[in-house]
Amino acid sequence: MTGKILFVMPRSAGDVLCSTSLLRSIKELYPNCVLHFATERSFFNILKNNPYIDEVIEYQEYMNNIFHLEGCGEHKGDYEIAYLPFLNSQSIMTYQHNTHNKIAYSIKY
Repeated sequence: MTGKILFVMPRSAGDVLCSTSLLRSIKELYPNCVLHFATERSFFNILKNNPYIDEVIEYQEYMNNIFHLEGCGEHKGDYEIAYLPFLNSQSIMTYQHNTHNKIAYSIKY
């Protein structure tokens, strides 16, 4: 693959920093790709000089829509692959449980 890949992590300095650990794997899997990283402008400095990123771009709301990014039907997207990990960590609250933070499963036969 020689196309463009977009990795989107718009918010949270910690999330932006931690997500950079995935970029090496992306570049190893797709060595000829052009990798863009989309985030809010205030986090650009975290990504400065990262050897796996070809370009840091400013996050825009339309980047929430993978069909816009990769294309759908007649629409040709700008990216061959778009990774949107923030949708599960920043947009959909999957980790709030009314202050309860311990769960366990009990198998009863």
